Amino acid sequence: MYTRTLTIAAGLLIGVGAFAQHPQLSVGPDAFLPLGDLSKEYILGVGGSLGFEYPVGTHLGVSVHAGYDILLVQSDFSETIESASFAPVQAGLKYFFQEIQKGVYVHAQLGTHIFTEKFRKNELFDLEEESESKARFSWGIGAGYQIPHFDFALRYNMILPPGGDEAEKEGAEPLSYIGLRIAYLIPLGQ
Repeated sequence: MYTRTLTIAAGLLIGVGAFAQHPQLSVGPDAFLPLGDLSKEYILGVGGSLGFEYPVGTHLGVSVHAGYDILLVQSDFSETIESASFAPVQAGLKYFFQEIQKGVYVHAQLGTHIFTEKFRKNELFDLEEESESKARFSWGIGAGYQIPHFDFALRYNMILPPGGDEAEKEGAEPLSYIGLRIAYLIPLGQ
């Protein structure tokens, strides 16, 4: 039984590998424009991210991205909020219309955003200096264009509010933004 399971698993891996082109790493800057409630406190987000893509088939790639973005605080909130950041970690699929890792593609991702805010001490509102981090489920959709060594992508991301009692305390509004990523591609295994 163990040998048969091992043989089937090895066959699946070889089968997937037969269709695969070359996995690739990507690294590059990110910028995003906050929308909705997020835009009330923040002007812009800037940072960078690291990605990995594994092609499967002739048009499909599986991707994983992790990044770190700093949010620039609106002047109206600069006396209360000292700093803020996002640390997104998402996995998803990329569908290429021409052939794998070339030309126009669409993508969808699921994952989490860790949102951290550091608040200033404010005697007027009786606030102590504190830092707060929250991990929230997120999803994103977008499109891009890939040429040798570069990937240009535009995406819409939504960060869902917490559920249950925590949602009532914080206000259950999702956060969203439109992001741009320009990445340098590093082929692996060529």
